Amino acid sequence: YDAAIRNFRGNHVCASCAAQGVLPKISTEDAIARKASSVACDICKKEFTTSSQKCLEHDHATGTVRGVVCASCNLHLGYLEKFIRESRLTERLMVYLKKGLTPSFK
Repeated sequence: YDAAIRNFRGNHVCASCAAQGVLPKISTEDAIARKASSVACDICKKEFTTSSQKCLEHDHATGTVRGVVCASCNLHLGYLEKFIRESRLTERLMVYLKKGLTPSFK
């Protein structure tokens, strides 16, 4: 249902989940139906168009589906999750961002 989907033990999962051996907590049929019925991104609330890429957003550790999001929000969420998981990166990111902020934001 997505370009990044792989067949893993008879299930359709994203490449990251397949590499970790995580199976989705939703059937392929339900995933297709859920994406088909979604009219807007669950995060930014922009309406999907015929050319929009709908992503079945899920927890890569458990396979639990959280919602249907646009490709942009899915990408940003992936980066955010990485920084949250790797606390040292999060700390470095905050230090870096504070360098360019005005005094009222520090």
